[in-house]
Amino acid sequence: MNLSLGLTLGPLLGGIVYARAGWYGVFGLGLGVLLIDIFLRLLMLEKSVVQELAEDKSNDIETDVEEPIQILTTKGHVRIQKLPEVVALLRIPRLLAALWLTFTQAVVISAFDTVLPLHLNQLFGWTSLQAGLR
Repeated sequence: MNLSLGLTLGPLLGGIVYARAGWYGVFGLGLGVLLIDIFLRLLMLEKSVVQELAEDKSNDIETDVEEPIQILTTKGHVRIQKLPEVVALLRIPRLLAALWLTFTQAVVISAFDTVLPLHLNQLFGWTSLQAGLR
């Protein structure tokens, strides 16, 4: 629901802010939301992390199931290195397809949202406020 609400109200609020405060107002509003988001993410503690910290810390045995990678060093020694979790996730084809579709949708929507007010201005002479309201 939040995504639909944001896509619906974004052009309206962007047009209003642009008409009242100009480019700096629009970018200032976006920067403000971004800074609040970063601040709240830094304050957030995940449940799993809190539970791990609350458990006994003396257990040093790792239970990861990742398969190690063997790297041959220049001296002939074999060093075992694990893949990061993000790289291991990129092996899943369904996740790659979802990432590609999400990227494609974001490119199409951002291209459409960028060009539409310019097209409406050229076609009907609408300002950014009028394009956002209609």
